[in-house]
Amino acid sequence: KKLISRLFNGIHYSAEKYNLKIVGGDTVRSGRLFLAVSMIGTVKKKYLIRRSDAKEGDIVCVTGNIGGSVLSGKHLNFTPRLKESQWIVKNLKPTSMIDVSDGLLMDLNRICSLSKKGAVLFKENIPVSSKAADFNSAIQDGEDFELLFTLKNDTKLPKKVPHTNTKVSTIGRIISGEGIYLEGKGRIKKLKIKGYDHFK
Repeated sequence: KKLISRLFNGIHYSAEKYNLKIVGGDTVRSGRLFLAVSMIGTVKKKYLIRRSDAKEGDIVCVTGNIGGSVLSGKHLNFTPRLKESQWIVKNLKPTSMIDVSDGLLMDLNRICSLSKKGAVLFKENIPVSSKAADFNSAIQDGEDFELLFTLKNDTKLPKKVPHTNTKVSTIGRIISGEGIYLEGKGRIKKLKIKGYDHFK
């Protein structure tokens, strides 16, 4: 009963904080506790940003730091970048956007594949978390829930999102062709797309 009470209080707190309505529910008997949650929302067409509209020459940007989420426990206690995404969409007009849930490489590859483009990442510009095991794990592990987005190359990017002070970094650019490349110390190499795969 104590666990159920804590669970309900957590759900109720989140629903109130983000103005969500809790509806429905399917109660079944099971030997183990499991939760399945579906969320549905709407967006005004003028604020709809797809993954498929990145253009050659666009800059690739990310909020916050990348990596170390599972090692630090951040994946269990994070603040969704709702205010940041709304400000970015209204003020910077991104050409594409996704959240980093399955790893920076995996999610950038989703943008590139749907946009039929490639990308070059600038190694020195990627804000790797101090909690990450190393650079490679940082760009592959996922569960960061940061925003990954592209902007026209003449867009003036602030160092932080106003009102939330969330850091924003330019980490690469969109190119023609396909594949994701890493540029660092004057060298460029093609990266293998690795990240969290839900079906492996």
